[in-house]
Amino acid sequence: NFYFGKPFIWCLLHNYGGTRGIYGNLDTVATGPISAKQTPGTTMIGTGMTPEAIEHNPVIYDLMGEMGWISTTINVDEWLKYYSSRRYGAYSPLTEKAWAILKTSAYSHHWSWNIKSIVDRAPGFGMTTDTGFNASGLVE
Repeated sequence: NFYFGKPFIWCLLHNYGGTRGIYGNLDTVATGPISAKQTPGTTMIGTGMTPEAIEHNPVIYDLMGEMGWISTTINVDEWLKYYSSRRYGAYSPLTEKAWAILKTSAYSHHWSWNIKSIVDRAPGFGMTTDTGFNASGLVE
């Protein structure tokens, strides 16, 4: 029983409170709306986004923007190859590799509200640089 039979929109609230950072779960964005749409008895009527800060993490919003127009899940690895070509205007094996690394690190975890970019934190002693994911691959 979806929302007591009322129509609903599968909505992405990716950013809460204007928090900036590189984070998100591309696989969830690529499968969640489709799964909800295909569930028997669903009352889902569309997709939406409610960003509380903009101009960051365009990959999340670009992928989510496509979800309302398709009926099958997206292979995120393949989608990222096309995304990097669209974003940078031409194919590059280096950007393809960079996005593959980002997908398995920053964009494959569920963000925690207490992990914030150093830019968003209140100044203080003892600040950490915890990203919430294994960032070692980003140094390549």
